[in-house]
Amino acid sequence: INAIALGAIFTLLLAYIDFLFFKTSQMFYLLLGMRVIFLTYSILLIRSINRNRDSIRPSNLEIKILIWFLTLSFLLLSVDYGRPSSYIQNQAIYVLIIFSFYTVVQIPLRSRLIPALLLTVADLLILFLIKDPMTVQSINMIVAIQLITHVLGIQTANQTIAYRTEQFSLFQQKENALKEMDQLAKHDGLTGLINRRHFFELLNKEYQRFMRLREPFCILILDIDDFKKINDKYGHAAGDEVLRKISKALLENARTMDVVSRVGGEEFAVLCPGLDVKDAFSIGERTRIICENVSLKVDKKLVSVTTSIGITEVHQSDNDIEGIMRRADVALYSAKSNGKNQVVMSEFNLKPKSGNESYQLFGG
Repeated sequence: INAIALGAIFTLLLAYIDFLFFKTSQMFYLLLGMRVIFLTYSILLIRSINRNRDSIRPSNLEIKILIWFLTLSFLLLSVDYGRPSSYIQNQAIYVLIIFSFYTVVQIPLRSRLIPALLLTVADLLILFLIKDPMTVQSINMIVAIQLITHVLGIQTANQTIAYRTEQFSLFQQKENALKEMDQLAKHDGLTGLINRRHFFELLNKEYQRFMRLREPFCILILDIDDFKKINDKYGHAAGDEVLRKISKALLENARTMDVVSRVGGEEFAVLCPGLDVKDAFSIGERTRIICENVSLKVDKKLVSVTTSIGITEVHQSDNDIEGIMRRADVALYSAKSNGKNQVVMSEFNLKPKSGNESYQLFGG
C-alpha cells in the first residue's frame, strides 16, 4: 500500500516537468488528466485493499498490484511518447519500474518477466523510432543498463522466493510442532485418548452449556476389574496392551459426539451429550459387553478382562462438575462392591429432604 501511494504521488508530482515542456498547452492537460486518472485509480485500489484486507485472497491482491504496475507503465510510456524527441532522461524511471516488477509483485517469476520485458522493448522502440538519433555509446549504455536491471531483478526475485519458501517451511514446522505439543498436552501417550485435564475442560464446557440450554448429558466412569492382578501376573506390557484394547473398544462403541478419556491408571470416562441416565445405561451395558470380549494372548494363554461402569446424569441442582463426578464414582464403587462386571446408574434425588445427596442404584 505504501509503495502504491508513493508511486501515485510521485507520478502526479512529475506533472511539473510536463508543465516545463508544454506550459498550458493541450498536451499538458492531456498528460495531466492521465496522471489524475492514475492517482484516482491508485486511491481506489488502496481503499479496496484496506477494506478487504482480511478477506482478500493473496492471488487476487497480486493480480491487482500487477494491473497497477502495468497501468503505471502505460502512463510512463505515454508521457515519454508525448515529450520532445530530444528528451531521453526517463531511463532512470524505467529502471526503477522494471526492477519493481521483479521485487514488489509477488506472482510467479515468469509472469513478472513478461511485462518487464515488454516495458523494455517499448522503451527501446520509443528511443530508436521516435527520439532523436543517439550515439552508439549512448545506445550501448542504455541497453546495458536495461540488461543489468533484468539480471539483478531476476536474481533478487529468486532470492526473495527462496527466502519466502524457507520462511514458510519454518512456519509450517512451527505450526506442526505447536500442534504436536497441543496433542501431547491433551492426550494420553499410551492410549491416544484425551487425558484427565482436557476431559475436565470439555466437561466444564458441557456443564456451562447445560446451564444455558438445559440439554442433558451423562457421564460413564469405567474401571477395569482386577487390573492390578493382570499387571502382577502377566507383566506391565500385557497391562498396557489391555489398556490400548479397552481404549479402542470404547472409541468404536462411542457416538461421534461422545468424549472418551483415560482419567486414571485403569479408569476411563465417557461424556455423553444429549442423553438421560436411562439411555446412557443402554450404552454402558453395550460397552460392558464389548469390553468383556476384549482378550489377548500372553505366553499362549488367553487373558480376558471385565469392567465395572458407573453412570450419572447432570441435574439442575448441580453446582459444579466435581459433584457430578462424585456421583458417577459412587455408582462405580457400587458396581465394584456388588460383584464387578456390571453397570450401575445413579439417579440423583432432585428434592432431597435433608440437603444431602441420595442415590438409587440399579444393577446392570
